[in-house]
Amino acid sequence: LQASPGDILTSSTSSYRVLGVLGKGAFSIVVKAVFGPEDTPVAIKVHRKNALMHEAGNREYDVLQQIGKAETDSERGRFIVRIIEK
Repeated sequence: LQASPGDILTSSTSSYRVLGVLGKGAFSIVVKAVFGPEDTPVAIKVHRKNALMHEAGNREYDVLQQIGKAETDSERGRFIVRIIEK
């Protein structure tokens, strides 16, 4: 897994310009990026491309969705990771 400043990561709906790497692990990398006309800052976690990591990513997504729903009306909710897209 690699990402360098200036790289463009694309999904089915958006493009993200990588600003730098925030962290690396054995199974994924987290990059700081921007998207949209206002260069909205985001962090993107990119998993290795294999079935085990796909399943782990889906479980992580489900947990973050549940936490986000539970924290929506809470003052603490502003500290929860928000999913923009999967």
